[in-house]
Amino acid sequence: MNPDSVLLSLPGKTFVAGEYLALLGGTALIVATEPRFQLIVQKNSKPIDLNPFHSKSPAGKLWLKNQAELSQFQFAFTDPYGRGGFGASSAQFALLHTVLQFQASLWTEIKNRKLDLKRLLQNYRELAATDGFPPSGADVVGAVSGKLTFFDRNQFQCETFPWPFGETEFFVAHTGVKLATHEHLKTLSQFDSRPFEIAMAQIRSAFCAVNLNGFIAGLQDYQLGLEKNGWIADSTAAKLGALSAEAGESLLFAKGCGAMGSDVIFVMCLKSKAIAI
Repeated sequence: MNPDSVLLSLPGKTFVAGEYLALLGGTALIVATEPRFQLIVQKNSKPIDLNPFHSKSPAGKLWLKNQAELSQFQFAFTDPYGRGGFGASSAQFALLHTVLQFQASLWTEIKNRKLDLKRLLQNYRELAATDGFPPSGADVVGAVSGKLTFFDRNQFQCETFPWPFGETEFFVAHTGVKLATHEHLKTLSQFDSRPFEIAMAQIRSAFCAVNLNGFIAGLQDYQLGLEKNGWIADSTAAKLGALSAEAGESLLFAKGCGAMGSDVIFVMCLKSKAIAI
């Protein structure tokens, strides 16, 4: 790579549970997955006036807001997924925010460099806001934190863990359907958060206690809340039904993730039982 270039990267992200509740500042569980989004940053000999990101995206708005500092760099972003649902837009924002925070030391060897999560979240929610509910930003925090992250915006608690259930494995798969989250948030009304709070409390408690049955029960309760509110896309419900019928006892749990569970499905199964989706 050009010595004047720096490669930054961020994993994909998926809500395991807590979407919708996170909109109210409650707890969410986010998983970070490979492959990683990449941003190559290169120094410019003179400022560039052209916004390298979509002007209406959070990254594009962040670039415009800080054009004096950021126009001194060239940016090349790579999306290894090639489809929505894994956080390309929020990855662009978080990686650009990294450049903004560490621009003076990007070319210096600094280990354990940490983003200012509060500033990151505040800027993201401000610049990503549209009519209706503003995005929670919990998934951005989860992607930056890595592994599996429990994040509570109201308490600003962020805890990251490895997968604790050694006899199981999980994976995420794209449904082939993309829902524009910002459009969905425009139509969303206020809702009763209590059932989701109870389910997330059980999910977190069982996860930390490595109680597999309790963890799955909490996920099932959370999914039931989504169903009662009509927040599972018909296309996802059909895929979950087909998966359950084909996988049988090999399948421990499956759930649509994010807005209407439309884009991505989270699947848990026993390590000894392969599942195709």
